[in-house]
Amino acid sequence: DNIALTASDTLANFSAATADGWVHVVGIFNPGVGAYLYVNGVLEASDESSVPTSIQLKTTDFQIGHNAADSGGYPLNAAVDDVRVYDSVMTPAEIIEETFPDGLIAHWRFDEGTGTTAEDSSSHANVATQAGTVGSWVSGKSDDAYELGGSSSRFELDYSGHLQVTGAVTVAAWVNPTAGSSYGLIAGIDQ
Repeated sequence: DNIALTASDTLANFSAATADGWVHVVGIFNPGVGAYLYVNGVLEASDESSVPTSIQLKTTDFQIGHNAADSGGYPLNAAVDDVRVYDSVMTPAEIIEETFPDGLIAHWRFDEGTGTTAEDSSSHANVATQAGTVGSWVSGKSDDAYELGGSSSRFELDYSGHLQVTGAVTVAAWVNPTAGSSYGLIAGIDQ
C-alpha cells in the first residue's frame, strides 16, 4: 500500500516564496504512528490513521525523481540536491535546524557536475545511475544539482542492502521546481 501525503500548496508556489527557489522537503514514516510531510520546516501534511507497522520490501529499484514502477510515474519536475535517507525519524527540531539524526543510510549530494551517476557520500556506497530522459547538471542549493529532464527522468539503484528499510525512515532533499510543478516522487520505491 502507498501512503500519499498532499501539502496545502504546490511545490512551485512554495518555491516562489523563497529567495532562491529552493524548497527543503522532508518525508517521514514512523511505523504504526504516522507519516509526515514537512516543507521548509513546516508540517504541511500528516496521516496518523491506519499507518502500517512496517514497510513491505519490494524488488523495485530505489528511485530519485520518478516512480517507474507506477503507470503514472509521479515525475518530479525539479532540480534535486542533497538527497538523504535515514533509517530513523527526524524530530521537528532537527528538521527546522537542519541537524541530522543518526542512521544515515544514503546521501547523494549531486555535486558531480557531469556524468550519469550520483555518488553516495554515506559509508554505504549506494551509487545512483541516471535513467530515462536525460536531464542536466545545474547550480544547486549547495554546489551542483541535477535538473530532471522530463516525465521519465530519474536516478535509480538496486533496492538492496542498507536501503531495505522495513521500519522508520526519513527522506530529506532540496528541490527547485520548474514552472508548473505541482507534485512528484522525490525518492523511494513503489510500496
